[in-house]
Amino acid sequence: AVEGIQELLFALVVVVLAIIFHALFIGAMTVAMTGIKDTNALKMQRACRRYLGDRNVTPEFVERMMKHIASQAQSGIRGKVAEERNLLNSLPDHLQMELHEVVRAPVLHNMPFFADLVSVSSVAIRMVCHTALTIGITIAREICFDRGEQCQAVRFVEKGKLKYVHGEQQQLLDSEILSAASSTAKLIQTLGSRSVISEAVLWTRWEHCGLLMAEVDSITLDLHSERFAEVITNHNRSRGMAARYARRFLWHLNRLESLSDVMVV
Repeated sequence: AVEGIQELLFALVVVVLAIIFHALFIGAMTVAMTGIKDTNALKMQRACRRYLGDRNVTPEFVERMMKHIASQAQSGIRGKVAEERNLLNSLPDHLQMELHEVVRAPVLHNMPFFADLVSVSSVAIRMVCHTALTIGITIAREICFDRGEQCQAVRFVEKGKLKYVHGEQQQLLDSEILSAASSTAKLIQTLGSRSVISEAVLWTRWEHCGLLMAEVDSITLDLHSERFAEVITNHNRSRGMAARYARRFLWHLNRLESLSDVMVV
């Protein structure tokens, strides 16, 4: 009986020591990885300063670049997305396609066209989710697009928060854009999950009508117009539906007094 108790105590001591050493190891690895990340950020900042300094870039722009690099180093959002991407790549194609549909289709349904397409062609929805969508990552205070730039994709906000500044107000500094007390607040829209940005690019050539900036680290699903067109035109029922929807959309679009990337047509 005594030997049994001694063996049990010995086993408990071993388990406790193993837990302690494991915790110490994880802590040391975390500190080491943080140190590597900070070192890489400093190297990038020095390289950026040299590059911009050699080209006589204004100090104000250099400061914006430094802030952006620092924000990227502090953000863990890219690592999380990379982990998810590695997981998906480890799956066979048919499982990837099904998983893409399960995860991405509900986000697409925030646009009326896709909410209706479900009942017309589930195959088209599945292919759009699998081949036409990519993940967009925007770090806090990073500009996604500016007024006058050619649009290539619809953005569906999945996580985070972005600010959209309409029209001629895009010259505002980022601090003003993100300030709720701005005198132009009525021209600034806050966009969160379920927001759809630049739907018009699916139905016509489109230039951005304002500036979009991330208020916090954000993730979007970006639907590329050319890939969308390829999928839709390969399915007869979805092709006819898209043609009818596009005609109605453009009819309403041409009657609007002011165009916007976040308008409801």
